[in-house]
Amino acid sequence: PKIVVWLGILAILVTGIVHFVDAPDSMSDVAYKGILFYANGIGALVAAWGIFRNRSMWGWHLGALVAGLAFVGYIASRTIGLPLLVIFVQAFSKGVAGYMEALTNADMRHAVYLTVVVAVLSVPVNIVFGLAAAWAIARFRFPGRRLLVVLIELPLSVSPVVAGVCYLLLYGSQGLFGPFLEDQGIQLMFAVPGIVMVTIFVTCPYVAREVLPLMEAQGKDEEETAVTLGARGWQILWRVT
Repeated sequence: PKIVVWLGILAILVTGIVHFVDAPDSMSDVAYKGILFYANGIGALVAAWGIFRNRSMWGWHLGALVAGLAFVGYIASRTIGLPLLVIFVQAFSKGVAGYMEALTNADMRHAVYLTVVVAVLSVPVNIVFGLAAAWAIARFRFPGRRLLVVLIELPLSVSPVVAGVCYLLLYGSQGLFGPFLEDQGIQLMFAVPGIVMVTIFVTCPYVAREVLPLMEAQGKDEEETAVTLGARGWQILWRVT
C-alpha cells in the first residue's frame, strides 16, 4: 500500500534529522551527520519521485538503498574510520619528533618487547596444537571427537574478558590453585606466563579451524597410498599432508 511507502519515506527523513541534530561534539560530527542527513533526504526524494512518476516500487527500493548505504557508511565511519583518524592525529600531534620520542620511551619498549615475547611463545604452541587437533578430527573417528571440536570452538564463543576472569578464578591469589602456586613461589597471573596462557586460549581455534576444512576436503587416500609405499609418519606429514 502507498501509505506504507510514504511512512517509510517519512521514517528515512526522521532518521536523518535525528542524527543531524543530535548534539554534535565537534565539527567532524557536524560533517558526518550532515552527510547522513542529506543522503537520507536524497533517498527519500528519489523514492517519492519514482512512486509519483512511474506508479511503481523501484523508486522506493532505490531510495531505501541510498539511505541504507548512507547510514551504513555513517556507522562505519564513526566506529572504524573516525577512531583510526583520531589515533593517527594524536600519534603525530607533537610532530614526527614527538612520535619518535614516544617510541624510545621505556614503557613503550617494554610493551613492544612483551608483545613479541607472547607472540613467539604462543604461535608455535597454536601451530602444533592446531595441526594435531585438525589432523586427528579429519582423519579418525574416536570417542570424544565431538567434544574435542566443541573445546576447539569454545574460545570463539567466550569473551576474552570472561576467559581472563576464569583464569583469575583458577590461578589468582584467591583462586582454586592460587594458594598452592603461591606456596611454591610460582606466579602466573599478572605475569608473562598468565598472558601467554590466556593468549593461547583465545587464539588456539584459528589454526585448527583454518586447517580442518582443507584436510577434510583433501581426504586420506594419498596418505594411505604413502603408507603402502613405505613412507614413515614424518615423511607423510611433511611431504603429503
